[in-house]
Amino acid sequence: MKKRKVLSILTIILMSISSLVHAQESNQSINSKLIEEYKTLIKDKMQTGHLVGVGAALILGDTVWKEGFGYADKEKKIPFTTNTALCIGSITKPFTGMGIMQLQEKKLLDIDKPLVNYLPEFMIKARGGDIKEVTVKSVLQHTSGIPNDIFLNTWDENEKYTDVVGYLKNEYLAYPVNLTVHYSNIGYSLLGHTILKASGQDYQNYIQDNILKPAGMNNSGYINYCKLKNVSKTYDSNGTYFPVKYGRNTPAGGLLSTIDDMVKLAQELIAIYDGKRGGFLKPEALRMFDEINNGNVQISNVVFGWGVAKDDSNLVITHVGSHHVAVAEIAINLKKKIAAVFLVNTEGGLDLSAEATEKVWELSGMNSANQAHSVQNKNNASSIISVDSIKKHVGLYVDTRTSHVLKFENDKLILNSVYGNFELKPLTNNEFLPGYIIKPDSVKWLEKPRFIFVETKGYKLLYYQDAYNNRLALGHIVIPQEITGIWKNRLGKYKLEGHEIESADKFSEVELLIGDNNLLQLKVFYTSSEYLYNLRIENDNELIFCGFGTDTSGETLSFSKDGQNDIMKFYGLNMKKIN
Repeated sequence: MKKRKVLSILTIILMSISSLVHAQESNQSINSKLIEEYKTLIKDKMQTGHLVGVGAALILGDTVWKEGFGYADKEKKIPFTTNTALCIGSITKPFTGMGIMQLQEKKLLDIDKPLVNYLPEFMIKARGGDIKEVTVKSVLQHTSGIPNDIFLNTWDENEKYTDVVGYLKNEYLAYPVNLTVHYSNIGYSLLGHTILKASGQDYQNYIQDNILKPAGMNNSGYINYCKLKNVSKTYDSNGTYFPVKYGRNTPAGGLLSTIDDMVKLAQELIAIYDGKRGGFLKPEALRMFDEINNGNVQISNVVFGWGVAKDDSNLVITHVGSHHVAVAEIAINLKKKIAAVFLVNTEGGLDLSAEATEKVWELSGMNSANQAHSVQNKNNASSIISVDSIKKHVGLYVDTRTSHVLKFENDKLILNSVYGNFELKPLTNNEFLPGYIIKPDSVKWLEKPRFIFVETKGYKLLYYQDAYNNRLALGHIVIPQEITGIWKNRLGKYKLEGHEIESADKFSEVELLIGDNNLLQLKVFYTSSEYLYNLRIENDNELIFCGFGTDTSGETLSFSKDGQNDIMKFYGLNMKKIN
């Protein structure tokens, strides 16, 4: 339930590399220097981060570098090579998405039609909505509102992806359809079920036969469905062997692959985007990527499972995945024919990618798209826009784990946020230019980004809109509610009963408490740290996670009684009050 990133941090790497390589593409020493920088970085990070095995690859135009480091099996001293297989976690989702797009090309389904047309078993409660609004496309884009996950029996060896639909009948959509991105593992398991229904072929076999084999990905596949060679062991952050299970959410995160095969995937997608016919998708399908950032406001930057980032000269598709402790990342710049791939068999592998991002950024010399400059602080409010229309935005805007306070003081609209303090200059009644307050008499105005206020489907939202018209919801306005005796009696700690989370970083205890701004909050005690989530009261028996984050937000937390004991239902798990 910790926040996931649909857009991989490798996006910056790819845009940076493209600037570096194509500005000086005749200079092969640039490529060699970059590869050596990566090798040094990986070796240093393996030592400091106790990473056991790493695979890495860069496609730089016609140059392909790929290499394995460390061990796939530390105990037996088996090296991690470019043909070592590792679970790529959520990078499975683009494969599922590409499978759906194949079925669209074959006219076996229409992504604009309701999901229930192809999966009649699909039933879920919707507050004021209709599940027929949940289209296949909305599930592909993570805008369906389908819950992020249900942990109950997720890792049961007798469960399959086709069982997921049965867990949703008593759950709620987290949001109205197409309101916001809500990252959903369950949604992609339902898409895997849809592939079975539409094709008549079991999901795993369909992906194997129709995507992996045509792409030449000969050592990729699913446990118990094909013979995989050189499968890596996995390790916790101390370098201790941590055996993993493969649960029922196979279409959302169960694929294993190698560096060699992921390079083949990247090369095939680059070729298809460049016009190749006869591949596992038609070039027309990949043109859907071009629809992102084309001047329109984006609800989602996800195209059949891939996160998309784009500017005038770059088109990067990307995803990050994790499976228990294993980590995988891929990013492909389709326009510049550049790609980067990482596989890490040890918890903490994302730190390596973060360091890699910084390294390439230093080499590239790229400037931020959101240029800024400092000016003296002035009252820049337009005389056309009334003070009352500005004041109507004042209030508390709450996200999943943060809150933002908007105040009107000294004839200015001021945003106090965890991201800093901003003066908002009105451009229209609902659109504001942000100025970062450096000190009381100096503001750094951001020329292209905007803060946008939107009222839709019962929510008043505060968005940050970047230079490419991508919108990120920072929160929705919340009027602090009275915390009644019913809820005060439920305050305290709750412990997980009859189930154990299968993860190196897991929780078994939570606490319901009253936090800042008189909001109910849920503190979740993970192995590594604690996380605090904001809640709003829906009724006497249900709380809803605030905000518009990519997973936990919008989910329902329900309460009931088991005799004299308070029971909290959290991600499908029963938690019993212990004090």
